[in-house]
Amino acid sequence: MTGIGVATPSGVTITPTSLSFASTSQGTTTPAQILTLTSTGSATLHVSSVTPGGSNMGDFMVTSGCNGGYATNATCTISVTFSPLADGPRTASIVITDDAPGSPQSVQMTGVGSGAPVGRPAMTIAPSAISFAATPQGTTSATQSVTVTNSGTAALHISSIHMSGPNAGDFQDSGCTAAAYAAGSTCMVALTFTPSATGPRAGMLTITDDATGSPQTVQITGTGTATTTPAVTLSAAAISFAATALGTKSPQQNITVTSSGAAPAHITSVQLSGASAADFKLSNGCTAPAYAVNTACTLGLTFTPGAAGARVATLMITDDAPNSPQTVALSGNASPLLTVAPAAGGSFSQAVTAGQTAMYNLQLTAGFDGNVSLACSGAPQAATCSAPSTVKVTSGAPLPVLITVKTAGSAAAMRWRRLPMDAPLYALHIQNPLAPLYALAGVIMLFAIAVGTLRKSRGAKTGQRPAWEGIFAMCTLVALCTLAGCGGGSSAAQNAPIVQPAVTPQGTTTITIALTATTSAGAELPAIAPIQLTLTVN
Repeated sequence: MTGIGVATPSGVTITPTSLSFASTSQGTTTPAQILTLTSTGSATLHVSSVTPGGSNMGDFMVTSGCNGGYATNATCTISVTFSPLADGPRTASIVITDDAPGSPQSVQMTGVGSGAPVGRPAMTIAPSAISFAATPQGTTSATQSVTVTNSGTAALHISSIHMSGPNAGDFQDSGCTAAAYAAGSTCMVALTFTPSATGPRAGMLTITDDATGSPQTVQITGTGTATTTPAVTLSAAAISFAATALGTKSPQQNITVTSSGAAPAHITSVQLSGASAADFKLSNGCTAPAYAVNTACTLGLTFTPGAAGARVATLMITDDAPNSPQTVALSGNASPLLTVAPAAGGSFSQAVTAGQTAMYNLQLTAGFDGNVSLACSGAPQAATCSAPSTVKVTSGAPLPVLITVKTAGSAAAMRWRRLPMDAPLYALHIQNPLAPLYALAGVIMLFAIAVGTLRKSRGAKTGQRPAWEGIFAMCTLVALCTLAGCGGGSSAAQNAPIVQPAVTPQGTTTITIALTATTSAGAELPAIAPIQLTLTVN
């Protein structure tokens, strides 16, 4: 006896073999009934699909937990609920496709609807599929639309619309975002196609809602082709410059412009615009007639602020790429060229007594590297102002500077004054420092004259010799006249300048410190407002 053994096939048992739902009012849903699938063969059972069918399949909600392979004696379940859409008997079936003998298997479902009709939303979609024409890679097609209509008798609520499928990212959707759509109303879902690669591209528009049969789907297809248009790519969409002192130039920043399309790019213009365009300087290195694919050029930008605060402008590049013109946002912040403030314990105002020195302790903070020259003016009479002629500054680093104003004079100071030459007692004027000596000499002279005259009169009577006192008096008088510039004294001596010791007068004066600045490279910077100091002499 001979025979041939063959592999035992897979098998499936479904329990129960049918489902029956009791009479149910329209608008209500029954509890779920469960179908159990058991793998009964000696080989693995493979379930490929579970789908509802039949004339009233919309009355039954089927939720399948059966998909894939099941070893011998393994089970899976299918859940079914019944929500009648009309009165009377309602029938449908579940079709199960697998690799067991007798596939597909079918399970009958029955139920009875009762009661008055209940309003329900329903969705109609047109068209059911969309195909886009061939579109160059990286470019966007014209828009096509899907019309969604609520064809039911109650409000339709759409919970989500999204793309799925192998090339879902190539398709973009928008629209139908209202909270609800009344019966009979419509909305539009706009679709575009931007292929990321060449060849056929496919996706699925999926709409989830509360209508029977949700989610609804629309098949989307398109074809990507090789692009033949130029494209331009910029290395940055914005450039921001660090804080820069007024009138000084920032380091250069660059923008790289790359021809990134499938054809040469042609740049027709590069220009600056905007509120502070004059504060930015462009070095245009993109002046060639054309730029082959994957070649690049460079635009250089510097920032020289003309006013304090935030400064903005726009760099615009015009070319033959589809997204022309491209723009780059430019911004910068202008800081003061030089800031002057009192140092610790210092002030812009000082009060002194004549003869004292006023000291102003200041602090300079520059927004550049270089030198600052100082020049002092406005000092009052008999006062002198001193300031460093040049100081070296470093951007952002405070630098102490001392300004001094030295006043002169005292309360006891005297001054010389010349009287007219024919004034009485010209040489003995009370304001002459030698006046006391002149007065004493005059007294002695008068006394000597008196004594000499008396003796002379006595000598004339007695026959004595002439009185020497008279001679002494005459000599003294001649000497006094000579010292006082009398008689034959020279006119040059009489007209000699008289020195007057100076005194700084009382009052308030403004001292001005003029400032000029140059960079470390020797370039002169814009004018800086002078420092104003207040001096009060008491």
